[in-house]
Amino acid sequence: MLWFVCFFNYADRQAIFSVFDPIKGEMRLNDAQLGVIGASFMWVYAAAAPLAGLIGDRFRRKTLILGGLIFWSLITVATAFSKNYTHLVICRALEGFGEAFYFPCLYRKVRLSFFSYTYRHPVLTVNLPLYTITLR
Repeated sequence: MLWFVCFFNYADRQAIFSVFDPIKGEMRLNDAQLGVIGASFMWVYAAAAPLAGLIGDRFRRKTLILGGLIFWSLITVATAFSKNYTHLVICRALEGFGEAFYFPCLYRKVRLSFFSYTYRHPVLTVNLPLYTITLR
């Protein structure tokens, strides 16, 4: 289940780049504005990740993963209804905030699920590259 969440997490964050040309024409955007749209996700994602890690240490990780998933899914739907540049930047930024909760909570959950280093190490060793290989 977590693999599917991760897959859609990455697919969702990358999908906008495949529609830059239609967006550019429809909203009459320049390349700098497209760059801000693309970067706004990562700016907020990077800024929110430490906060997500702190919150993930204090609250139930399953709830945070599910809440983040629901939040960024709703924001993704809202992105489809963006009518101008400002709305698109805000939606992308909020999407970054929602997705920031997934990985800190996931790795903490995996670490706590496998008490012994003997079992935890192989799980993380297989888990991390699996996401990278699958999404390339």
